[in-house]
Formats: sequence, C-alpha cells, structure tokens
Amino acid sequence: MRKKHIRGRVDGMVILSCGVMTLFAILCFFPFYYIFIVSISDPDRVREGAMILYPQGFSLEAYKVTLTHARFYSSLRVSVLRTLATELRWLSIP
Repeated sequence: MRKKHIRGRVDGMVILSCGVMTLFAILCFFPFYYIFIVSISDPDRVREGAMILYPQGFSLEAYKVTLTHARFYSSLRVSVLRTLATELRWLSIP
C-alpha cells in the first residue's frame, strides 16, 4: 500500500535534501565572498594569512592597482566588444 502524503509534513528526506542544498550553495558562494574580502583587506594582513571569514583592515589598493593598470581598459573594451558581437550574431540566427 502507498503512503499518503500529508501536506505540510516534513520528513527526514526533506531535511536531508535541504541540508545538502544549503551546503552546496555555501560551497558555491564562498569563493566569490573570499575573493571580495581579500580585495578589500589590507595587503599585509592577506600575506600573513590573518583572514578567513571576514576582512582584516581596510584597503582599496587592489582596485587602485587594477584600475590604473595600462591594459585594463583595453582588455575591458575587447571583452565588451566580443560579448556584443556574439550576442548580435546569435540574435541574427533565426
């Protein structure tokens, strides 16, 4: 005989599934979070390995170096042009 599903009932499989999906979401999100906190942390503290979950110190030096690099804007332009060209190409195909 088949079990009747009771609306609103939470069984072990639902809890396990939610736990696994939450863990997977955290594992996917953490690298992006870590890159962000490294980019706004003090470079000396990053070299020491003093940070894991939250920024240590505050510095926008990484953004200054990136935005003043000679090839940054030419690389950005190439990326934007390639993206636009690809989108226009795929939009033109029926």
